[in-house]
Amino acid sequence: MKILYIIAIGFMVISVCFTQQIATGTDAQTDYETGLRYYNSENYAEALKWYRKAADKGDAVAQVLLGGMYYYGKGVPQDYEEALKWYLKSANQGRPLAQISVGWMYYYGEGVAQNMTEAKNWFCKAVAQGSPLSLIPNASSLKCD
Repeated sequence: MKILYIIAIGFMVISVCFTQQIATGTDAQTDYETGLRYYNSENYAEALKWYRKAADKGDAVAQVLLGGMYYYGKGVPQDYEEALKWYLKSANQGRPLAQISVGWMYYYGEGVAQNMTEAKNWFCKAVAQGSPLSLIPNASSLKCD
């Protein structure tokens, strides 16, 4: 009976340690996953906090998602300049979704001066990585070098 008690206590300690690791966000992946859980439950303020932790640690997926939260005003006031900042961090790490997002912002002049050449450059970077053309405006006329 004493051995079962010790095993049960051991499992409780492991469980508490695992829960604490998730709650404190020991690495960018854990922070991102915590943010994703909050986002999916529509707790955008908490999602923003955890995405920012992961993004600050260089997680490119968290950066593009954080950019999206600013772009659409989820949990924060809509802020195109802040969205562009995070999209660019992710895009410069080669994330196609972020590259397309930056391209769209240049295409429409959101947070930046409208610049079709710059939009095309970002769209072409995404296409070079196999992104679907359906995400890009006038894709049939897009000529990438």
